[in-house]
Amino acid sequence: MMKSFFCIISILFFTFNESIAQSPSCNLTAIRSALTGAGYTEVTVAGQPCALYFVDNTNRFWNDSRARAQQVGAELASIKDAAENTAILAALNGAGFTTGTIWIGLNNKNGSWQWNDGTPVTYTNWAAGEPNNSSGYPGIPEDGTQLLLGSGLWNDLQTTPFAGSFGPQGRSLIKINLCPEVSASAPSVCFGASAQLGATTILGSPNYTYQWTLTPSPAIIGNGSAISVQAPVLGDNFYSVVSTDRYGCSATATVTLTTTNCPTPPGCDFAAINTALGAQGWVELNVTGFPCNKYFVNTSATNRWLTAQNQAATVGASLASVTSAAENAAILAAGNAAGYASGGFWIGFTDRTTEGTWVWEDGNTSAFTNWNPGEPNNSNCAGSTLGEDGAILQMSNGRWNDVYLQPTGVCLAPASYNSIIKLNLCPVLDLRQGGNVNAAYPRDTTICSGQSVNVNAFTRFGSPAYTYSWSPGGATTNPQSYSPTVSTSYSVTVRDRYQCSVTDTFRVNVVNVAAPQITANPNPACGSNTPIEIGIAGSYPPGVSFNWSFDAGTVLNGFGAGPYNVTWPAIGTKNITLSVSQGNCSSVPGSLAVNIGSPPTASITPSTSTLSCTSPGVLLTASSSATNAGFEWTDASTNSTFTATQPGTYYVTVTDLTSLCTAIDSAVITSSASTPTVTILPSSGELTCGINSISLTASSATSGATFNWGGGNTSANFTATAAGTYSVTVTDPLNSCTASAAVAITENRTAPNASVSPVSSALTCADPSIDIIASTSTIGAVYS
Repeated sequence: MMKSFFCIISILFFTFNESIAQSPSCNLTAIRSALTGAGYTEVTVAGQPCALYFVDNTNRFWNDSRARAQQVGAELASIKDAAENTAILAALNGAGFTTGTIWIGLNNKNGSWQWNDGTPVTYTNWAAGEPNNSSGYPGIPEDGTQLLLGSGLWNDLQTTPFAGSFGPQGRSLIKINLCPEVSASAPSVCFGASAQLGATTILGSPNYTYQWTLTPSPAIIGNGSAISVQAPVLGDNFYSVVSTDRYGCSATATVTLTTTNCPTPPGCDFAAINTALGAQGWVELNVTGFPCNKYFVNTSATNRWLTAQNQAATVGASLASVTSAAENAAILAAGNAAGYASGGFWIGFTDRTTEGTWVWEDGNTSAFTNWNPGEPNNSNCAGSTLGEDGAILQMSNGRWNDVYLQPTGVCLAPASYNSIIKLNLCPVLDLRQGGNVNAAYPRDTTICSGQSVNVNAFTRFGSPAYTYSWSPGGATTNPQSYSPTVSTSYSVTVRDRYQCSVTDTFRVNVVNVAAPQITANPNPACGSNTPIEIGIAGSYPPGVSFNWSFDAGTVLNGFGAGPYNVTWPAIGTKNITLSVSQGNCSSVPGSLAVNIGSPPTASITPSTSTLSCTSPGVLLTASSSATNAGFEWTDASTNSTFTATQPGTYYVTVTDLTSLCTAIDSAVITSSASTPTVTILPSSGELTCGINSISLTASSATSGATFNWGGGNTSANFTATAAGTYSVTVTDPLNSCTASAAVAITENRTAPNASVSPVSSALTCADPSIDIIASTSTIGAVYS
């Protein structure tokens, strides 16, 4: 399956460093700086991630070496097993320490060998005949240990100098522990009272700092190895402590502080208690020091333990349990004061279920007993298999004795006994999940959105029957089922037949994991093996896991949010689902279909063409293999046809409207529609009285061009005899393209005016000549 998967999907993987056992908060730089600054040389011991090792190469006495190690927060090295001993020897030899001895941290204290750092002694490697505690000097024991650098074996030697300054000296191996171990303790106290929480740390580098929190809140509530707290709820309260050593190495421990409702709770109807028990002949014993209990004596003696227990049950009580020497003494004192100085009283201790296993009928688990010497002896009477399965308290001395529960026939009890019963005024409430009394407490239970939690209130040490009041909601039945949509705190108050009550609270934390929204870019995609980036929209908090599932059953568990680059080798619809998990809760799966289509074909007809003067536009037609295709030309028009009127390259994008895949084709349009040149000379002219015609000549640089002046004149020449505009059309015989030119001919034929003076005259003898003067208004006129 995995091989198949990697053929169809490619994902970016990350490589993480291998995890190590040491505390991740350790400041290794500070450790090495402190140790090398103090003159120690580090040696690298393989396979020991929880420690750093250093050698003091100066010869000293064992106690001096240890004191010097403690100054830097270390101890002479402990060795937990053969593997560590071997690794240490190899590291020392590799560092050049191959001969002689070196001190380690095993010390004989009060007759037993112990590691100075608190590590339990589970391994030793003494040389033959060692330890022999033979220093050769009276009163000088061999309480220290050296490792022999040649063999790795150990020898015991003196830890201090003798005779003033003589004794064994040597180099020392010290060990900085990187994995501290912290333990925490808490007492059981009355609710509302202060309690001291304590913590101790070993296998770190003193001194230690401590920070306490009340879980699940991360807020710090105190600092120090011991703090005083007041528990916020009745019952179990959970605390966490983080211990940090001088080099930042840390460890965490948790502890449960259990509180009980010690004082008599408010609400008990003492009048009802006295009435109910007085009506059946019970007489109260004034037992002091136990405010949560009322004690009564049944003055109607019976020789049957079961009868006495049943009588107690009718008033919501049980034959008395005696949980401590103090309670035993208080009952005895109260009985004696009431005049019961002799005889025995039934108490609620019995082994009737399992022979030899004595239990309290009211469910108390105290281990206190006060048997007479030699009791219980389970002495059978002759001829019977009955045993002594009930207990009496003797008022003469407060001791207990076992007697027959229900003697019959030959086994008759030597006497009938009164009974002492105990009415508990402080009910104890255990909230459990479902109907299982052994299930875990649901306090601060976490459920997933849409789930339910069934809570059953089990009440002990009260007087049945019980009534219930749940909040919020006010339900009165037990158990209850809750399905909150958000985290909600609940409480239940239980009251017994005498209105003695107890309240407990719990919280249901709801984990809502949002359904993921899968993203894919591109989607749709076109073509097999197209890279597609798969991811999710939005973000999720740390600690969630992402479980991807692709089509064909490929599942990726524990992968991150992405994005991942994915390819598929075939077209079609690819289905992706993703569920997001936080703890035990998962989201509604998100899904996405990625459509991988086959690109359509695209073609243009004609693929090439030439524009001409007779064909000034070319009709281009686009087609595709897609049955449901859309078209878009360069100018954004969306018809399947396009008319090209200019030369150039024309593109069409074809979209398969079903898969949305696209394809592009192009057509090249050229042009031969160049027009011929044309010129008329002269470019203008004027007809006058003296110029009656003008010859016009047309010419063209276009080879083989023909001319047409109209009127059938197809020569290059034309004679203009009247004013007007004369045009000629030139045709290129190769492409039939034409061009025209025109020339304007004007006309100016107006005659000049003329006059003579005098108009008439006669010659005389007196005036034999006459001057005749001609004139005109026409400028530039000449006279003849």
